[in-house]
Amino acid sequence: AGEDHELVIGLLLNHWKAWRDPELVLHHFIPNERLTWDYARRLMRGVGEAGVMMDAYLYLWMDRGGNPANALQRHWAWRALATFRDLAGLLLSAAVRGGLREGNPGLLMAERAGGRLSALLRMRGEYERRRKRVAASPWLNPDGNPAS
Repeated sequence: AGEDHELVIGLLLNHWKAWRDPELVLHHFIPNERLTWDYARRLMRGVGEAGVMMDAYLYLWMDRGGNPANALQRHWAWRALATFRDLAGLLLSAAVRGGLREGNPGLLMAERAGGRLSALLRMRGEYERRRKRVAASPWLNPDGNPAS
């Protein structure tokens, strides 16, 4: 999960243009084994994990757009605590709105938050280093002005 977003953000950071064409039609054929609740939960967990890897690109994109995130909000501990808060809220909301059972869309959002928290905990020492490496990348900063 996340490869498409990583590619698009990389291209946008290199001053490529992107647009949506309403005439474009995509047929995505999904095998039956991907049409299960268990698969949907695993997919959302993977999306959450990939989101952590995308943070560095998104911060760079925000900096380029003149809307930088607060330095404290970029820090690993802030992200981990915010994600834990989100996960707790999503689980509580899912329990109240439909129970913690198959078919509750709130559980899919909780899976995404759980995947994100899991990835953050695994990347504790690497999170800041990755952000700095991405910000200093000549491929993502062709004008030679790395972001903070």
